[in-house]
Order: sequence, then structure tokens, then C-alpha cells
Amino acid sequence: MSESHIKKYTNATAEQKKAWADSRRGQKRSPEQRKRMSEARMGMEFSEQHKTNLSRARKTRVTSQETRDKCSETSTGKINIKQYECIDPDGKKHITTN
Repeated sequence: MSESHIKKYTNATAEQKKAWADSRRGQKRSPEQRKRMSEARMGMEFSEQHKTNLSRARKTRVTSQETRDKCSETSTGKINIKQYECIDPDGKKHITTN
């Protein structure tokens, strides 16, 4: 970001900042943008305290019974089901399951 952009953003009002954020909302990032963002974070080293905090936050996360029921319902009876798509000489597709 150039210095003029930084100055413009730091001097912006809350309404301007919200308008800028809203203008980007819902837009997809290009592969180039995602690659730059990924490269910027590569090699980041977290302190031991930060790692501990991340671990503790993950372990203490509580999922509601409703969420657990939804996960259970979507995976019930679907373990190890393999589907195969076969195309016969006439071009018709046939899906088989085991």
C-alpha cells in the first residue's frame, strides 16, 4: 500500500470505512491475491504462549447439541460407501454403489 493510501485510510471516517468494506463484501479473491496472501503468512512463527492460547481455545469450544445432531445425521450410514460411474457404449451413465 502506498503512503497516500495509508494516509487516506487512517484519516477516513467510520462511514467511509464501512462503505469501503461493504463494496468488497461478497467478492471473490483472484488466485493471484490468494497466492500473495498465502506467501505473506508462510514462515510465520507463533510464540509458545500464542500456541497454548490457540490450543486452549480449540479444546474449550462447545458445539451445540443441534450442531452435533446435524453432523451425525449427515454422516450416518455413509461410511465407506463407494460410488462408481460407468458409461455404456451407448453413452448412458450408470451409477453403482456397494
